[in-house]
Amino acid sequence: MTFLLAPLAAALLLLQDAAPPPAPKAADATTRIRALVIEQEANGLPNQPTEERVLQRLIMAADRLCLEDPGSGVATVLRLDRDPPAMLEISTDRAHYREGRPLDQIQRERDRQERQTLVRLESASAKERDAVMADLHLRPGLAREVAVERSGERREILGRPAERVIVRENGRVVVDAWIAAEDFGIPFFEFYRRVGAFSQAVLDALRAVEGLPLEVDFTVVTATLAHKIEVRARALKVDEVPAWVFEVPAGAVKIEESPFAPCPICGREVEKTAPPAGMSTRRDGSEVFFDRRECKAEYNRREWPERFAPRPKE
Repeated sequence: MTFLLAPLAAALLLLQDAAPPPAPKAADATTRIRALVIEQEANGLPNQPTEERVLQRLIMAADRLCLEDPGSGVATVLRLDRDPPAMLEISTDRAHYREGRPLDQIQRERDRQERQTLVRLESASAKERDAVMADLHLRPGLAREVAVERSGERREILGRPAERVIVRENGRVVVDAWIAAEDFGIPFFEFYRRVGAFSQAVLDALRAVEGLPLEVDFTVVTATLAHKIEVRARALKVDEVPAWVFEVPAGAVKIEESPFAPCPICGREVEKTAPPAGMSTRRDGSEVFFDRRECKAEYNRREWPERFAPRPKE
């Protein structure tokens, strides 16, 4: 699973006739890294039906991770050994790459929206304020109160005994995981934090939970709605993998982030920093930009019918 794949995949379609990707350097071809390799299924991804499952492969060492998602045409690489840590998106043919967009964009947008909500509630009555904050799981000062619960429930997954661990943020379950006792020191939760699945406060709590996540349900809270992501390990092994799996291929073409984006309704190019009709968000929390007010109104009616569709006349 990744929240960053769709824009790069679209860009790669425009470059599919480019020259074949270069072979890895000789040194990279011989250097291998010991890693945990997990074959997994995931659903609930942005722009996909919740019931649709996709096959992925996670390759994880202590300070790096590669998520291969053949369906999207992109591999996402996290490098924690760099300062600052880096996220890379590499086409599966290894001909093109892009440096990941600013980490944690989804959660930063969520913080901004919730902060604005708290400001608006300052003028509301105490009763109304308490009701809204309880419904949205908000705390004064945008506090994140995180509790980790070891339920005591146990079951066997892939031949390994696993324990259920539940993480709540401000009373809402945001991580529901089955974790085996084996601890490989892998950046599994670090990766999902950096693609926006949960807040930093949740990651800080998860760092104290040792073990190997085998089944995880995330409740991803965005600036608009919350949605579910499910990850299920189907096979795993420790293996020696080529070091170049975590590297940008020599000679790969870099795709720069464009300062423009197409209006989702009329298709006209819009400058992101000053869109004529402002912006809105998709259900995954990512941004869209509009050329005209009519475009924004039409998009909101399509994307958010529960909020913007005309109400029937009484």
